[in-house]
Amino acid sequence: KWCKLRPVSLTTLNLSRTLPNARMAHIRIGPLNCRGLKSPAKRGRLGQYFKHHRVDILLLQETHITENSMMLDIEREWGVRCYWSLGGLNSRGVAIAFRPTLNLTHRCHYQDTEGRLVIADVMIGDVSFRIVNIYAPNEVRERYNFFKTVQTHFHAPGKRVLIAGDFNCVEIADLDRISPANRIISGSGDIKQLTEWKRTYALEDVFRHLYPQ
Repeated sequence: KWCKLRPVSLTTLNLSRTLPNARMAHIRIGPLNCRGLKSPAKRGRLGQYFKHHRVDILLLQETHITENSMMLDIEREWGVRCYWSLGGLNSRGVAIAFRPTLNLTHRCHYQDTEGRLVIADVMIGDVSFRIVNIYAPNEVRERYNFFKTVQTHFHAPGKRVLIAGDFNCVEIADLDRISPANRIISGSGDIKQLTEWKRTYALEDVFRHLYPQ
């Protein structure tokens, strides 16, 4: 049971208008809070899932990876290129992994020192992307401050911006939370910040677009 994985929610981006190569016109993206990658068995299962479902970009939260040697082990086991922000022994840590056959050109990347943010600027085909992977704090006030800081990275002229991760809150509690006890008031500052992101940076919630109810 300790190596059980929850299903990855996969999203496919249709880029047929901007990527002339038909094989590159659809990109599969999977965000996953993996709750630790120290277990070899768990890493093996996730690596198999990654390959079997032909995920192009995997965005991981709570990797619990603390050392460069562990990073290199995972990249070698999966045969992927990753960008990391290291976490603690039992918390935090984020990573972006790219399928090796993806027509990818690396431009630059950035990671914070807290294991909560990693950003990759890449070219996929002829299209420029900024990919932002977030693991937000649990505490509301800390999360609000984090959201205020992280949004400075969303302005990327000439790039398509993809933001994903574990935000530790939801915009529409009645739709996205099962337990009424866990439903956060929609007017809280952190959730208002999510709504402000969408308006300011013309972002679209892909999951809500695909599954409105």
